[in-house]
Amino acid sequence: MLNEPGLLERKINYRLRQLKGLVEKTDEKKYVLTPLGESNKSFQLYERTASTSLMSKSGVYSKK
Repeated sequence: MLNEPGLLERKINYRLRQLKGLVEKTDEKKYVLTPLGESNKSFQLYERTASTSLMSKSGVYSKK
């Protein structure tokens, strides 16, 4: 399925469109986070850390 011509590019472009406003393409054709993306990254990291900590304390979270 992934051998279908252009499939990987279409999937990447689809995901990049979903990140509109959070990621932008520079003149050097590199993708970087926008200021909104940077603040969201910080929030996601905080949310994940807090969530993992809560799950660990409740006994729900376990490392394999």
